[in-house]
Amino acid sequence: MHEARTVYPFAERLDQSLDWAGIQAAIDSVEASAGTVTVPIGHFVISDSIRLPSHVTLRGESRNGSVIDNQYHPIDAPQIVNKDPVAFLYATIRDLTLNGGSHAIKIRATREVAGIVIEAITSNLQGEGNITFSSMQTTVIRDCHLMDGATGIFVEGFPCNSIHVINTRLGRHGDASVRLRGADGFVMIGGSMEAGGVARKATIDIETGGAYANAIHFENVYFENTHQHLLRSRGARTVSFRGCKITGTGATGHGMAAYDFDCGADLIVMADNHWDLPTVAPANALLQGDNANLIVTGTRWRERSGSRAALLSRRFTGNEAKERLFTLTFDKGAGRASGLLTLLLDGGSTQAIRRATLPLDVAMNGERAVTWRLGGDPIVATHVTPVAGGAAVAVTVPAAITSLRFDLALDGDGTAPLRVEVA
Repeated sequence: MHEARTVYPFAERLDQSLDWAGIQAAIDSVEASAGTVTVPIGHFVISDSIRLPSHVTLRGESRNGSVIDNQYHPIDAPQIVNKDPVAFLYATIRDLTLNGGSHAIKIRATREVAGIVIEAITSNLQGEGNITFSSMQTTVIRDCHLMDGATGIFVEGFPCNSIHVINTRLGRHGDASVRLRGADGFVMIGGSMEAGGVARKATIDIETGGAYANAIHFENVYFENTHQHLLRSRGARTVSFRGCKITGTGATGHGMAAYDFDCGADLIVMADNHWDLPTVAPANALLQGDNANLIVTGTRWRERSGSRAALLSRRFTGNEAKERLFTLTFDKGAGRASGLLTLLLDGGSTQAIRRATLPLDVAMNGERAVTWRLGGDPIVATHVTPVAGGAAVAVTVPAAITSLRFDLALDGDGTAPLRVEVA
């Protein structure tokens, strides 16, 4: 070991590869000057993770020619990690092929990660995931091919914000191509998610676990032959798809089939997408523009903002309607809103749909002080129950009514943001 350290002073074990030692030595030599290390054309086998400091660029001479290759020499560790476990800032990784390892790139820091650029990277055959990170901000992943791992891009938790994925291809992931466990501003523009369809798995998997998942946006992305669920979402406040081309899942084993959604009560925005196959929309969908072949059977939102709510609800049975139709709450329990609640009452195939239109006016002046004026109708009885920050609305309808939907148009007065949740 003493003799090895006369040539490689930072060596820790005799089984560390010369390729790893050379790359790491070059990186360490430019750390103080925030320099660039270029990996020449060739295949390089590493025995340990390459530790990249802040402000340093690691690049290949040729994206397809500069290969860090652990395909046949596996390591149970990420190929590239951040050197400082506290903060990792303004580093760049580009123009490389990364084969093998537990991850191609894994970034974790306890305080801050910001200004990271990952560009023109091809990653394959990672045991766990292509790119995984936590505490990430203002990060760009551009022109990458991320293939063959359990996950493609995995955000482990909040705080992670302002993450931009541009013109990047993801595919053949055993679990999910994009997995978010908390993110505030994740945007994917262009690129694709393709191949690897598995039943009961999700192509995009979002679960907040009490953290934030806001402003998740996919634009002009091509989806084909991935997992059964295009999206699984739990607790995400805003997820949107705009201008996407969506074919179908290959998870059935019998050719292409329509995707489905597992989104609970999360609101999903669909704007000007094209669906090759007739596809049932998420249970809560806000549609904008043309969404050819998208079928809405649940709640269809026309608008949902802090000042206005407009929607046509899913279908309720009489018993469900008697329990709850929707809740209306205000930030900090204070505010005012007014509008119309129209009940569409269905008495069966031989009966015409009956309408009951009820003017609605609500004012809250604190957590418990609530004033409701809900217009009456002889064929229904309305019920208002206080909840934290607002109230819940239910109705009792005649036994002859087999099901109902409601149309709600509600405007706030601007004093406090309002929020409507359909039961």
